[in-house]
This record gives sequence, C-alpha cells and structure tokens, in this order.
Amino acid sequence: MKNKSNSSRTIVNLIGIPFLLTCIFLGDDSIITIPVFSILVFMIMILSTVEWNSLTETQYKHIKNLNFVSICGLFLTLYNFKSTSFVAIVIVIHLLIGSLMTTICVTKKPLKTLSNSIFGVVFIGVCIGSLILIRNLDIGLNITYMMFISIWTCDTFAFFFGKKYGRKKLSPALSPNKTWFGAMSGTIGSMFIVLIFYTFIPISNFNILDYIIFGLIFGVLGQIGDLLESSFKRERNIKDTSNILQGHGGLLDRFDSLSFASPVLYLYLLLRYIV
Repeated sequence: MKNKSNSSRTIVNLIGIPFLLTCIFLGDDSIITIPVFSILVFMIMILSTVEWNSLTETQYKHIKNLNFVSICGLFLTLYNFKSTSFVAIVIVIHLLIGSLMTTICVTKKPLKTLSNSIFGVVFIGVCIGSLILIRNLDIGLNITYMMFISIWTCDTFAFFFGKKYGRKKLSPALSPNKTWFGAMSGTIGSMFIVLIFYTFIPISNFNILDYIIFGLIFGVLGQIGDLLESSFKRERNIKDTSNILQGHGGLLDRFDSLSFASPVLYLYLLLRYIV
C-alpha cells in the first residue's frame, strides 16, 4: 500500500511540476493568447472551494453556492483589474448576502456557518488569488518561479532534516511529525533558493535585504500556513482535504503554504517595487 502511494506521488510530481512551471512561464500574455496561468489559478480556486465546503461540513446549499459565486467574483476582480481595488467590495457583498442567508436558512450553528464561509472566501479567493497579481507584474515571471521553488525546497528540507535530526516537536497538538529543527532547515532551504536567484537571476531595483525578506516570507509564513491547514484537518480528524492529487492529498494541502506567503509577498512588492 505504501509503495502504491509513493508511486502515485511520483507520477503526480513528474506530470504536475512540469505542467505548473509551464503555466507559470506562459502566464497570461502567452503566444497562444490565452490567460493560461489565470485559468489554472481559477481551477485551483474552484476545486479548493469544493474541498473547503467539505472540510467545514457546510450543509446548506445556498451557502455553498454563495461561496462559489464569491470566489468567481474575486477571480474576475483580480483578473480584470489586476489589483485589489474592488476586492473589499466583493467581500462586503458576500458578508451582507451571507448574513441574510444565514438569518433565513441556517438553523444549526449559524455563527460557525457564516464564519467558515467568510474565512474560506478570503483564504481561497484573496490569498490564493493573489498569485494572479504577482504573476502579472513586470517582474512576475522570476518572482513567481522563485516563490514556488523556494516553498517546495522549504517543504523538502523541513521534511527530510526534521525527520532525520529533529527532536523537539514544533506543535505536537497540530502536527506531531514537525520539529523545530525541521522548521529551521526549511527556512534555510528557502533562503538558499532566493540567494541563488539573487546571484544568477537578479531582479533590478532589489538588493540583498529584499531577498532575505523574500526567504523569510517563503520559509516562515509558508510553514505557518501549513500549520494552520493542519489545525483545520486535526479538528476534523482527517489526513487530507481530498484525494484529487494521488499521494499528495487535496489542493488545499498543496497550496496551504502559498496561500499565506503569496498575499504577503504581493503587499511587500506593492510597497517596495510599485510604490
């Protein structure tokens, strides 16, 4: 059974990683005039919403539908305007309609239902959706590659070094296999990647301090996102949010680190580069 799981994981890696890197390269202004990367992010957002509705045990059809509509609204806002200008409007509308639906339709745990709905829309629509904003910057190609590769390296370093040398648990209640040594190793791995980019593929107007901050965003915030996702699954007593990616779990499992790192990265770029 374990060998089968490892084989599935390997197959997903061999297909998924080149596919994702190709989509990042093509972006939204590719030679085939199709917004390849934004379409990919949209598919991830929709499927993640399916997983979120299941994870939070959302029972009310109207709330589920509202979640999908709001996610679509946030995607269209981010894709068409390439900014966060109208994001707050979509979230406020979701809050108002969600409150009305909760008042009329929800008879059990209304506060939990509404809170899960709002958090899910922000978590998926804004945090994962911010990948579109980052990729569509003038420096978006190299920054996006650096972010994905750094977070993958962070996960790999944290897993292998934590498993081999880690002793003190990072958060036993949430993720008993994670250790402080693994977390530090993951951050070092992330720093290693961003320094490679700084040395060989430098981005103009960014200095070494910027790259160190990038490494901390990817290494530290990425792992916090991973722990947060673990806390959700621990509450539900499940290992994965779905099995859509054989051997890897669900999309929320794979994009938990990115969902925390990408919006913070975009805000930093907004302050440092755009302004």
